[in-house]
Amino acid sequence: IVAGDLDQDVQLWPKDSLVVYSVREVTRQKFVSVRGEVTYPGKYRLYEKMKLSDLIFRAGNLNRNAFLLSAEIARLGREGVTELFHADLKKLIGEKDLTYDVKLKEDDQVFIRKIPDWEAERIVSVEGEVRFPGEYALSYYGETLYEIIQRAGGLTDRAFPRGAVFTRPEITENLRRKNVSEIIAKSAPLRTDSVGRVYPELIFQVNPEKMNRIVIDLEENIRTEGRYGGLVLRPADHLFVPAIPSGIQVMGGVASSGTIHYESGKKPMYYVDRAGGFLRNSDKSGIRLVKADGRVLTWNKARGKRIELGDAIVVPTRITKDKDWWKIFTSTATIVGGIATTVYIVNKL
Repeated sequence: IVAGDLDQDVQLWPKDSLVVYSVREVTRQKFVSVRGEVTYPGKYRLYEKMKLSDLIFRAGNLNRNAFLLSAEIARLGREGVTELFHADLKKLIGEKDLTYDVKLKEDDQVFIRKIPDWEAERIVSVEGEVRFPGEYALSYYGETLYEIIQRAGGLTDRAFPRGAVFTRPEITENLRRKNVSEIIAKSAPLRTDSVGRVYPELIFQVNPEKMNRIVIDLEENIRTEGRYGGLVLRPADHLFVPAIPSGIQVMGGVASSGTIHYESGKKPMYYVDRAGGFLRNSDKSGIRLVKADGRVLTWNKARGKRIELGDAIVVPTRITKDKDWWKIFTSTATIVGGIATTVYIVNKL
């Protein structure tokens, strides 16, 4: 109602309702958004004369790994065409040059990228028989396994490099992203039970947590001073160098599983015999020789080879179903007797 304009002054009656709206309620809200390397990425309300520096301030300022040379601004034009602009954040934030402070418009989207190859915690760990075990920060991109061992003081006199275990957690994460376990489950053949229900028959399963080991030849890597097997390290990599083992492990379908004293030049059957020999239900075709470096050989390839210190022999057992011949005989006799009785009764009718 315009002040003094009595023509617009409506007379109120009982139970009339008067609602006074705020400017915010009757004005369309406008927003801009920022994504990427800021503390609080997201959508923010656009106010009058708002600029890029204002949006960055409201988003908690830039992260340490923000790429300052070029921030990208995507702006939706009148005809639905997206226009792209770039702003030099180094000039704007670092040098306070306001000529680079872009004035924002409704629905602008600001993208602040990360510095290429930036990783705040590039840490690897070396444990076991090195002179200075512990965590180490990678000094540059491309640092190798040999170089980190030298930084750790090299191997001790008790080290057994052939049995070194190298793991990379990054592999587990990559397998999860690829949904390998789900793909295997969906690829399984289908079976039906006795009532006609369909179910998948899982032939094997993949546990991503156990797939992150990389087989390495640390002995040769150190002997050639990194020229052979020069593995480039990644953050979170882990190396464990064990001590010299006590002997050869023989486990599974043998009379006495355990560790047998190592004798140079001996073949697998020597250690199987020392473990008491095979059992009646041993699956000889499925025997595996697990090498100290993580490689696995079948029995056909391993039986003629000389065993090396740190190897393990795994003898699986064959699953057999015992047959109770007496029970089968008595059940058959009962059935035959019942049939004979039935025939006799029928003949008498």
